[in-house]
Amino acid sequence: MRELAGIKLGETFKPDPVLKTLFYLHLLLNILIAFLPWYIPIVLFSANLDVIIVASCGLIVFVILAVIWIQLYYRRMSYKLTQIEMEWSRGVWFRRMGIVLYNRITNIDIKQGPFQRRLGIASLMIQTAGSSAASRRGSAEIEVEGIKRHEELRELIMEFVRSQKSVGVVGAFEEEKPTDTRMLDELRKIRELLEQSQKK
Repeated sequence: MRELAGIKLGETFKPDPVLKTLFYLHLLLNILIAFLPWYIPIVLFSANLDVIIVASCGLIVFVILAVIWIQLYYRRMSYKLTQIEMEWSRGVWFRRMGIVLYNRITNIDIKQGPFQRRLGIASLMIQTAGSSAASRRGSAEIEVEGIKRHEELRELIMEFVRSQKSVGVVGAFEEEKPTDTRMLDELRKIRELLEQSQKK
């Protein structure tokens, strides 16, 4: 199984630092769209200096908190590839951690917006058999953000997925059956057993 530069099996890795630049660009857009339309008229047309000071302080506090949040969020983002699963962790106030088994992965999409394209990064949207309902809504089990060599990472993960599926294809397919299908299979088996016992 090959390895990708900067990503070693069993060791945690982080998104590319340029992801923070993407977060800062989103922050700038939010300021332009959400703050400036009401902040500029207040500064230009308000005769009350207190109102201008309060509005300016509100904007400054928002920017400082957003910058701190970006730094903490990036610092706490991590991923790890092992032989059988992928681990992920993120969150500032509420920590979220999870494990995705390779034999549950059904699809990996690449998401890349205009800013991401310009910065040379993308996100991998990993969908699993257990998240089929979520995937129909366009979400994913896990989003691996800020990856420079996203095509190569996707192929590396898919190699693990293919090797896991090939180990026990029958078991993997049986595991992915919906609950109602498994129940019907069991009922059929019970009926067959009852019919055989009645014939005797």
